[in-house]
Amino acid sequence: MNEPPPGFMLSPTPLAAALIAMSLLPLPVESRNRWSDEYRAEIVGLPRIRQITNAASALGGSFSLRSALTSTDTHEALSASIALTCRVGRHRYRIVNQDNPENRQYLLRECILCGKIKDGPTTNLPRRDDGAFMNGASPLGG
Repeated sequence: MNEPPPGFMLSPTPLAAALIAMSLLPLPVESRNRWSDEYRAEIVGLPRIRQITNAASALGGSFSLRSALTSTDTHEALSASIALTCRVGRHRYRIVNQDNPENRQYLLRECILCGKIKDGPTTNLPRRDDGAFMNGASPLGG
């Protein structure tokens, strides 16, 4: 494929351009130019069919994007991405070390889906670095 001459702008197919224009209508006026550029930059180098499917996908997500752009509460915007099981209190915990290097010997329970740290005693948790090596064999042969 030959490169276009300098100063020449590639443009999407007419149907993809129409879908992009429709996906910009629900967005706030002050962010339409930015998202128009984003959408066009994403699809301009794709084949024609992919341009149309990506533009239709942008149209489908335009209302979600509008709610994220107009939301003033960041917690509300982030809570939309939390798994349903975590929302109802059914977390999937894993045992991790603390982030503070001085307290690495203390273990915590952290949800693998939402990152919530479970409060409570950490003394009953099993140790991960108990010296076991290769199914219990010592590296020194002892």
